[in-house]
Amino acid sequence: DKDNNNNDKNHIKNLLGKIDQIFDDDFICPICYHLMFEPVLTSCGHHFCKHCLEKSRKVNNKCPIDLQKIDSYIKDL
Repeated sequence: DKDNNNNDKNHIKNLLGKIDQIFDDDFICPICYHLMFEPVLTSCGHHFCKHCLEKSRKVNNKCPIDLQKIDSYIKDL
């Protein structure tokens, strides 16, 4: 029973690690570090929450990732 319990814990730990990797790579806003809400794609190809990007553009109209001027953005995903 103890071996099965350890195997189950290791399996769950591995699955959670994979889930974290997926979310980190694809669905996390690099401004707020939460799951993207109303994701948008900038003219330079980066993804952000719409609200985060709009707030950032009020301070500086450059992409927070590569500092290129943001000419436009579109709804994404």
